[in-house]
Amino acid sequence: MNISTQRELNKESSFIGSATFNIAPELRPGQRKELLEAIEYLKKYVEDDWNGHSAIKPTSSTFKMAEYFTKKLPSLKKQADRIEPDGDGGILLEWNSNNERVLLTIDGTDLHLSYDKNSNPPIFIDNEQFFDEKDSIPEEILQYIPKKPSNA
Repeated sequence: MNISTQRELNKESSFIGSATFNIAPELRPGQRKELLEAIEYLKKYVEDDWNGHSAIKPTSSTFKMAEYFTKKLPSLKKQADRIEPDGDGGILLEWNSNNERVLLTIDGTDLHLSYDKNSNPPIFIDNEQFFDEKDSIPEEILQYIPKKPSNA
């Protein structure tokens, strides 16, 4: 896994940072394992105020749901490009390809999604519930996550 942690200084020399995990875009058998490793890395190393601007560490409930969500993901045609804390106690996953962008925030048991394709007005889905490993990912969310074609 290609893990990069970025830190920059702004003009006032105060810390601006992010814990960003750039995950290779090609589908590989270990993709689920790599996402789970990135979540574990976030859990271990991200603290409150991780960006120097009062950002909140993802909650234990968010970490647990992110793990459950990752285990429930179908085969993807493209692995997530990025996973990082969102600053408000959630975890953000991002997919980008062919003028298409999917942002998914896992915030405790709530899933929030933004889908944008070809500069059309984006689609927003807010507060979809996902409770535990027994649940399926809500179809309202799943339909926008890049899936491997069924004939592939």
